[in-house]
Amino acid sequence: MRYLENDCAIIFRTKDRFGIGSNMSLHPIKYKGIKFSSTEALYQCARFTDIPKPLLKLHKLSPMDGKKISRPYLNQTRPDWGSYRIKVMETCLRLKLLQHSHAVLSFLDDTGDMPIVEKSYRDDFWGAIPDGKFLVGENILGTLWMIIREEVRNDDVQDYDEIEID
Repeated sequence: MRYLENDCAIIFRTKDRFGIGSNMSLHPIKYKGIKFSSTEALYQCARFTDIPKPLLKLHKLSPMDGKKISRPYLNQTRPDWGSYRIKVMETCLRLKLLQHSHAVLSFLDDTGDMPIVEKSYRDDFWGAIPDGKFLVGENILGTLWMIIREEVRNDDVQDYDEIEID
């Protein structure tokens, strides 16, 4: 996809206007009784069927530290991760909405009808990479937020009490 940057709600830095949409924002979420520092920490844990012991402390670390700690264990990533990771991310975002509803609803409302795009300089799967005045990439993170935004607007949000990550 190709997005005109000036026409988008850009997720880039957590302190920016749309920063809460980032996985790196410090909005802790609870899942199965464990408190994670961010959606990124839960996402990183979910990539493993048997979580390596150092990752068990992800709930105490910053999102970037959590990402760095998981790198040495990437060879232990669950075999179906490629087809599973979007579902995990969607679940993480829905948990964020459930547990930080006021802030997330404000973020979604503030985006208006603009495309929500994660600006990245390296990742054109979750985000989109600058190319002149455009951002180019699959922008899966932004797409998931736009799906959730539409559900919120249509009052068609699922019951989040039953969210599961397999």
